[in-house]
Amino acid sequence: MAQQIINAGNSANDGTGDTLRAASQKTNANTSELYSLVSAIQTVANTALSTASDAQADATQALEEADVPGPAGPTGPTGPSGSTGPTGPAGSTGPTGPAGSAGSISGLTDTSLGDYDGFCLDYLEQNSVGAISTLTGGVGWALDGVCSSSSIVSRTTHGGLTQKRLSITGPGEFGRKMPWLGKWNTIRIGILIRINGAATFDGRFSLGACSGTTSMFGSGVGACLNSMSIVGGFDGGTTDDFTYATGTQMAGFLHGGYDPVRRVAGVDTGIGGAFTSAKMSAPSTEAYLACYMVEIIRPVFSGGTSVQYSFAASSPNALAKTEFSVSRNLFQRMMETPMSQVATDFLPQMTSHTGNDFSGTTTETPGVLDTINFWWENASNPIEIAAYGVRKIA
Repeated sequence: MAQQIINAGNSANDGTGDTLRAASQKTNANTSELYSLVSAIQTVANTALSTASDAQADATQALEEADVPGPAGPTGPTGPSGSTGPTGPAGSTGPTGPAGSAGSISGLTDTSLGDYDGFCLDYLEQNSVGAISTLTGGVGWALDGVCSSSSIVSRTTHGGLTQKRLSITGPGEFGRKMPWLGKWNTIRIGILIRINGAATFDGRFSLGACSGTTSMFGSGVGACLNSMSIVGGFDGGTTDDFTYATGTQMAGFLHGGYDPVRRVAGVDTGIGGAFTSAKMSAPSTEAYLACYMVEIIRPVFSGGTSVQYSFAASSPNALAKTEFSVSRNLFQRMMETPMSQVATDFLPQMTSHTGNDFSGTTTETPGVLDTINFWWENASNPIEIAAYGVRKIA
């Protein structure tokens, strides 16, 4: 409907305008028109609001449904590797790890002697300083050793190097079973020594093989099960003197002589003669060491009562030779060198003694010789051992 205009006339009360009734009708008609338009607008608005509300509900439901993961699709092909990124900054230092296993002792490692088939050495470094009755460590050994009247001491050698030594105050000894036990034909036993003293003294020593570690040479004539060794001062006379002297660089001792001896069934017996023509010298100065080696030879062992033995020995035989100190490394090389070449290859330090073909027979019925043994008698002048070992030659 078009808007109806009320005619107000040309001037007041001139009778030309709409009557009051006609004007009222036009007003009602215009008002009705406006009201109907407002109602229509209200209806459209309500419909739009309802539509928006429905759309919001639909959107909310869609979002909720979108949060639920669907089943995994198949793995796609691997893409090409990206370029390496720049190196990141160094991380902070981590905590200290546990202590590692013990390293090699003075250059002696698990590979330096192969599988130690027939070669055992001990530099004493794996033992703690102080009194000791059990020898552990070294290479090639199957069992620990035993010792009496002994302690581990720390000494300083050339260049300020410290090393541990086995100090034996007499009467005392040590023994250690050979891994091959009594299955041998020729063995060489060696020790690297220094005597801690400063004046001439009397005393004896023994270096060789015995049966087991419970009844060794030091057990006494009646208690020793079976022993075959070189014994210094066996005759009990003047050859058991360790005469003290001062050399050009150091001081030391010269021993009178020694015999091959078997101690078995409560009896000591000298075999064949004595090495009196070639004495043994040992240093007293702390930094110096001397090597002493004994080789024992026998035929194939059959457990008989009359087994033939022979001996060879090598050591410095004068104080001048002792002044050429023997290191542990050199000691190892000496142990590996044939006895006939020792005096030639190591002329400044060693002498192959005359009379080293002494031989004799003995029985092994009381016990097979399966243990190396060193015994020291003197109680006032301890002997220090920086290394010891045994080599199975045959």
